[in-house]
Amino acid sequence: MCKPSKKTENNRAMVDDSKDLWVFDGGTGREIERRGGPFRQPEWSALALYEDPTLVRDIHQSFIKAGATAITTNTYAVVPFHLGQERYNKDREWLLQSAVEMALQAKGGRNNIQVLGSIPPISGSYQPGSFDESIAGPIIRDFLNAFRGKVDAIILETMGSAQEAKFALEQIYQSNIQLPVYLSFYVRNDARLLTGDTLKEAIDYLRQFDLLQPDRVPLVMINCCDINVIEDSLCELAMALDTCQFRIGAYPNAFSAPPSAAANVKAREVDGNVSPEVLQSLACKWIGAYGASVIGGCCGIGPDHITAVAQLKKEGLVLPATEPRIEPRPGDVLATEPHIEPRLDDGIAVESGGRSDDENIEPNTTRVACNVRGCGCGVQIGFGQQLLLCQHLDEADR
Repeated sequence: MCKPSKKTENNRAMVDDSKDLWVFDGGTGREIERRGGPFRQPEWSALALYEDPTLVRDIHQSFIKAGATAITTNTYAVVPFHLGQERYNKDREWLLQSAVEMALQAKGGRNNIQVLGSIPPISGSYQPGSFDESIAGPIIRDFLNAFRGKVDAIILETMGSAQEAKFALEQIYQSNIQLPVYLSFYVRNDARLLTGDTLKEAIDYLRQFDLLQPDRVPLVMINCCDINVIEDSLCELAMALDTCQFRIGAYPNAFSAPPSAAANVKAREVDGNVSPEVLQSLACKWIGAYGASVIGGCCGIGPDHITAVAQLKKEGLVLPATEPRIEPRPGDVLATEPHIEPRLDDGIAVESGGRSDDENIEPNTTRVACNVRGCGCGVQIGFGQQLLLCQHLDEADR
């Protein structure tokens, strides 16, 4: 069994040896808006820290009740990009402290819940060209001072460039704060970073500087992007990382397409294309086909979505082993197979297809059957190509 590293500050982070599913929370800002709370541009979710901080705590609690095992501090918008430099200089300390305190109050005495200290792109989401190390350094240190001794892990969110991720990781390491760092990239619809780099190129770049060690960065993810690009991104992460040492995961937006404007200019309408049922079905595929072990949500993903994801954990879905993984070859064709009924035993059943004795299994493939109660998923993996047929029954049919 692959086991993630557990090097943490004061053993705070709840890293489990079984590598079962971690369920992250959804988007705090859009949930504030949905509940009619204080939310507008340019302050975004930081406005609630000024006007109704207990609402932030209540939203954290709602995600925990929905089944989230990790909640993220409402610090994403506590930057000059959203507040302006003058207001940031004046209010940063108490705003950061308030955001951390609301998350800690929501967690209460639950040792199975992680509080993640969020560090955003300092010069704004989707704008890697505006990144300036001289500006970002002091702000990242402000965040780390607020997180020290309080949170269970640090999460670098929506990183659109490998260069900004590198700088943020260096700042964290230089601070001597001994917490795990969860790294999450933003990708365009072509599954590339905003700089045009592939995820593999970004990972290789960070490795050049010895910044991507599993004892410090045990989790690499994709977030704040179109849900339709997650599959290609997870496939690339699974190829680029040893998933016995690293967790991989995703928390997409509830948009059918990414925002068309910068985060502090225009907020895109949340639509119903990404329903809880859709997220649950896709999450089952990401887990079974690519070894994802962390699923959550970003903008527009609410408690109902997280309930649907958490149901996979409650129903006893066991994550498949992720090694060995076969590299794809040019010209490989995606194999298909008929619907496979779930096995009677618990978890994931796997059959090797090294021989073609079974007409339902293509040569050199692996078939995985998901045993979520009432589910008849089938995954066929051949030369790195995956296909998942997941047809969860409605609750009434279970």
